[in-house]
Amino acid sequence: MREEEFYKRLEEKLHFLEAKRRKILSWLLGLVLILAVLSLPLLHYIYTHYGEKAFYATIALTLAIPVPVYLERRKSWSRLFKEEFLLLLFKAFFPNLTYGADRYIPLELFWGSMLFVDKPYPEKYRGEDMIKGKVGETEIALSEVHAEYKTESIDLQGRKKTQWYTLFKGVFFVAKFPKKAKGVILVYPDTFRFFSTPANLQRVKLEDPEFEKHFDVFSNDQIEARYILSLNLMRRMLDFVLKTGAKLRFSFMGEYMFCAMDLDKDFFKAPSLFSSVYPLLYKEGFRRYVQEVELLISLVEELNLNRRLWL
Repeated sequence: MREEEFYKRLEEKLHFLEAKRRKILSWLLGLVLILAVLSLPLLHYIYTHYGEKAFYATIALTLAIPVPVYLERRKSWSRLFKEEFLLLLFKAFFPNLTYGADRYIPLELFWGSMLFVDKPYPEKYRGEDMIKGKVGETEIALSEVHAEYKTESIDLQGRKKTQWYTLFKGVFFVAKFPKKAKGVILVYPDTFRFFSTPANLQRVKLEDPEFEKHFDVFSNDQIEARYILSLNLMRRMLDFVLKTGAKLRFSFMGEYMFCAMDLDKDFFKAPSLFSSVYPLLYKEGFRRYVQEVELLISLVEELNLNRRLWL
């Protein structure tokens, strides 16, 4: 896409989004105004006949009514923003990649990666912002993912208590790997420890002591693990961790590399309903979203996955 065409289409998209934003905001403010007008006589009556406690309880209830409406409208606004604005950015800057705001890596692929064999099976699983396509010669797919598991217990009164815990929240990344693994290779942060070694897997001793300070490696084939995890790849994996500060887990199976990046960041966040979208018309405004995509796909270049000849 040529620069002139991009800016023309960007201006059209932002005019459309700004009109939608103002319409949503006006609707919300109108709802609040109507509730305020209707509730005044009721609040006066309650204060006069039932006292301060009932008065304040009614105020709290009245204020609570618009909250779920606002949250739903904000969700709709975020989806619209991504469908209009982000799709244009991908077409202009990342033509070999596709983007889906509501799509994400399927649970079967997430769990089949064996990156979380130390955790219970997730009973809640959701995600967003899926990116798929090719970076150079490397096929990739990634998305934000939030997986949760639950525990159940009985309290002293005999009541059943359910608690939910986050198994993983971050970016899940899949890439076609230049080397094909016949077995299973798991690379976990060094802070992780198995209570028992995973079935049929053994701890792998590697030649890079610095890498082993940050990662533990398990495999069912020691020789293949050392072949896949070359000194060059280990150095690049370690550099990426030190550069991003993220907690990373890797697995290598068949033709694919899986990576779970524990990044505490909400990517591609839509502007507030209370802020104009017009600053995004300028490079300083939309560049942030381009940089977020570049960060997410940078693992390909950082690990040199486009290299097809491995020594």
